[in-house]
Amino acid sequence: MEEVNAVSNTGTAGEYRQAALGSIVVLESCLEKFAFTELTRQQMNQFFRLSSGPAEAENITRRISGVYMAFLSKTNFKLKTAESNRLLFTQLKQELEEIKQALSDLS
Repeated sequence: MEEVNAVSNTGTAGEYRQAALGSIVVLESCLEKFAFTELTRQQMNQFFRLSSGPAEAENITRRISGVYMAFLSKTNFKLKTAESNRLLFTQLKQELEEIKQALSDLS
């Protein structure tokens, strides 16, 4: 999985965008590999410790958090091939694509 680079707590919109995209890459990797590691947890926690850059970033952070929490709480890790996982992952991937679009629109 790719590492999320730390940025200062008072980052610019560009720094926030970079950190947010890094967290999305981490989540996409989790969905693709059906895996969640200690490194993943650390990377996501690092992103969530950032203060939002521009005002619009708070909503994006909340959406990324929602995907992260849905992955952790709703995934059936005991049965990887469960239909519920396929449906969940489809929804989460769509949400991540929408978040990427919101990030590209971020001023």
